Amino acid sequence: MNVEIKILDQKSEDNAKCYLVKVRLKDYLESLPENYRDWDIQRGIVTNKYLDNILDTVVKKKHIPPMVLVADKILNINSEVSEIGDFKILDGLQRTYRLKTIYNSNNLINDLSNEGALLGLSAISVTRKFKHRIIDTNSSATIVRKLINIYNGEVISNDELFSSEQWFEVWLNLDINEQIRKMLLLNAGHKSVSNKHQIEIIFHNYLYEVGKGIGDEFEVLKEKDNSSITLSKSRVVGQFHFSNIITTMLSLISRKPITVNASFLSEIQEYNEYHSYYSLEFNDIQDLCKLLLDTDISLNKFYGNISIQWFGREVVLNGILGAIGKYAEDNGLSQHEALEYSRKYLIDKPCSLNLSEFDTARKSLSLSKVNIGQVTKKAIFNGVLSLLENRNHSINWSVLFGDGHNE
Repeated sequence: MNVEIKILDQKSEDNAKCYLVKVRLKDYLESLPENYRDWDIQRGIVTNKYLDNILDTVVKKKHIPPMVLVADKILNINSEVSEIGDFKILDGLQRTYRLKTIYNSNNLINDLSNEGALLGLSAISVTRKFKHRIIDTNSSATIVRKLINIYNGEVISNDELFSSEQWFEVWLNLDINEQIRKMLLLNAGHKSVSNKHQIEIIFHNYLYEVGKGIGDEFEVLKEKDNSSITLSKSRVVGQFHFSNIITTMLSLISRKPITVNASFLSEIQEYNEYHSYYSLEFNDIQDLCKLLLDTDISLNKFYGNISIQWFGREVVLNGILGAIGKYAEDNGLSQHEALEYSRKYLIDKPCSLNLSEFDTARKSLSLSKVNIGQVTKKAIFNGVLSLLENRNHSINWSVLFGDGHNE
């Protein structure tokens, strides 16, 4: 659905153009596609008590800060009134979500009023009686109660409630790398975007290729939908975070377990301005995914539940794949050849990983003296490399973590 805009100003940035426009708030909310929240580079809806109070801003028609959109084109761009069709929200998803919820809630109140269903009912009685309609219409019981109390027996249409004009920046011809950079910059002053979600954003174009043809047992999860903290307690065999798949691939290519921190993410974003960061090939990623799934299944059959959380940890995966990358370099193998070679230990001989001793050895570390993440990655890297080089029949975790303790 197209939405009418009035262009106020414009500026150019390389091949892109940015237009400052104003739009009637009701028109904007009605033009939102059903999947407006699903753009891969956007994070999910987050808790924010200040944004939750935006109802007062709407009712009193106060100023809402400008939001930023990315559009394919602007129709009738030289006319007094122009239009934009398909667009994505680069900045303003949190505000939009709450505004749309208010819109839906007020629309429901109007429908109930027209049906005569509000007569004689208190605000809390309305939300209890019509809780299923509130859910079905993507409304909010809290907002419905507040609006009914604010109206005090009256009803205001959405035409009136959302009659204010809203400012937007609308970008045309903004390439994906610049979209990502601007999104991260615009969010810099808000609740921080997690490192894992930033990895998902930067490599989002790989999302729909990862896991293709692997099988139904392989499930790729996104950080914004299932946080790694939550998943650590409920993971099942075959579930992997998209960010972990990418960092394991980067560890394979780097020939060492990488550490995802602010410096690393900044390096990627700067490099991406001129290059495609690293030579991530879809075939290599799919080979990696097959190895991850088959290893996960094999370890679970041999060790039971203790393998599930272990093999879902980023430090574990990065340590293993860093070792495989190092073995490939030392022996003149391709990534595909090294991944295939590693199967004889990870899948065919799960006993060689000696997981039953891993946690006991790791808990012997003095947390005040070491960086537990770095020591764990180094121990796994060295342990798996020793298997691949056929130096040991099984990993001696006590020795490896003892080395880390003494550093």
